[in-house]
Amino acid sequence: MAAFVGKGVGMTALDWIMIAGYFALLIVIGVQTMKRVKDPDDFAVAGNRIIWPVFFGSLAAAFLGGGASIGFAGATMRDGYVYMFAFCAFGIQTVLVGLLIAPRLKNYAGAHTLGDVMEEHYGKPARIVTGVLSVALCAGILGAQALAIGTIVNATLDVPTGPAVILGMGIVVLYSSFGGAWAVIQTDMVQFVSSACSCRSHC
Repeated sequence: MAAFVGKGVGMTALDWIMIAGYFALLIVIGVQTMKRVKDPDDFAVAGNRIIWPVFFGSLAAAFLGGGASIGFAGATMRDGYVYMFAFCAFGIQTVLVGLLIAPRLKNYAGAHTLGDVMEEHYGKPARIVTGVLSVALCAGILGAQALAIGTIVNATLDVPTGPAVILGMGIVVLYSSFGGAWAVIQTDMVQFVSSACSCRSHC
């Protein structure tokens, strides 16, 4: 252990303890939120009981993920400001969805997915097509996030990218499986607060 600590990146034993504690905290949150999951609504949409400040923090943490911290930042540095303006379009899109589409979703009380909404208007075939396309989209997003996790862990901890991806995504799968949307939202809040404090300390 002593030979590995600090290898290539100047890590100390305290650094490793803090990182291990952070990962353990995420898993503990997932286990604790299992108590709130009583039915499919709780697992899929957190029982529709999320207040807007918490939802804002969760959305911000999810929005500022691997694509923002690694993908767009690297592309902007490589190719110029065009990527910065493209990234701003995501924020505009999110605001428009919140203003124009999200309020109407209250009319679909039993819907858990976009496919449920599509089925109500266009029938079961539309739900199936929407589900297939959503899986393809989410697979691409998940792959990008996995690569981002592997890249960050490799750069900071000097862990090979493959094991880093398995470690990072394994923890995400664990807490998500335990607590569903409750676990995702609460861990997002931890990450949002951590990011905000980190940005503040570097200002």
